[in-house]
Amino acid sequence: EIRAAEACTAVALAGAGPLGLVHVGVRRRRDSRSTRRGPSAHRELRIYMRVRVRVAQLLLLPLLLIALPLLLWRRAPAEATVASSVVAIEISGAARGRSSLAATAAALGSHVMQPAAGRGFTVLVWLEDAPSEAFLESAFGRTPTLTRLRAQSQLPPDLSTPTDALLAAAGLPEALGRVERNTLRMLRKMAGCEWLRRHAEAERAFPSATLVLRTRPDLLLTAPLPLPPTLPASASAVYAPWHCASAGLAFDQLLAATAASAPLLQRLFGEALANASSALASAPVPSVAFSTTTSSSSSSSSLASRLYPEALLWRHLRPSPWPCSAAGSCGLRGVLA
Repeated sequence: EIRAAEACTAVALAGAGPLGLVHVGVRRRRDSRSTRRGPSAHRELRIYMRVRVRVAQLLLLPLLLIALPLLLWRRAPAEATVASSVVAIEISGAARGRSSLAATAAALGSHVMQPAAGRGFTVLVWLEDAPSEAFLESAFGRTPTLTRLRAQSQLPPDLSTPTDALLAAAGLPEALGRVERNTLRMLRKMAGCEWLRRHAEAERAFPSATLVLRTRPDLLLTAPLPLPPTLPASASAVYAPWHCASAGLAFDQLLAATAASAPLLQRLFGEALANASSALASAPVPSVAFSTTTSSSSSSSSLASRLYPEALLWRHLRPSPWPCSAAGSCGLRGVLA
């Protein structure tokens, strides 16, 4: 029995290995019962258990230190995939009240953001007035949002100058038709939103977007909108829910563009302004409104056709059809709120 106890002690010491030597004295007892039940035996048992726990701790700590970097390394590709697919929602136009803005933000959350939960989202806002921008920013909650109001001090001169002042400087008359003037204002806001996105990404305030979704502040989606697939950063593509090539028209209330094609949205205003100036220079008669009848003057018809929103977007963007979802859902379902 004494030899067996010594052998067990030797095994315990050998189990400790190079991590440390612990001397456990074993008192030789002639009486096996006293060896098992005596105070000294209990003390030796406690020491033995402490040694076992300490050895386990010393063995597990290096394993944890080795396993933790491996676990983090295995998680990195999934996180990089999510971060590399970001949709920038650009909302520009004239607001129609807080109830309309709240409904638009809720619909974008339900029908765009939630169905595409694997993508990241940022929001850029350029509206007519600062209170509407602030309200819409609050409606998006934790989604990163940048408004014209917040970036006011950093805007370049061509965006900080009022639109009507730019039109006057370009030689466009005060009697410019309502449709033409509203079209130029719409394009100016689109250009401002795209500048906000590129500025925020250049300053590393926002992650770089792979897709840009442009919409109006009063377009209320009523069904999930399938987003175009993520394409390489160098791919050029513009999508519209509706277009007619034979008529030269494209839907202007909502469109999507890849990161490579999105800067076209910023150049549309300058190109439209130059077209309007050249049309008036050739025949300086101000347009009253867009009309498909022959009663308009040649100058009015020329200017109106150059600034008609659907015709202008088709001429400069030539969008592709909106892709369908994996479930076969196609097109846009929504109303103006």
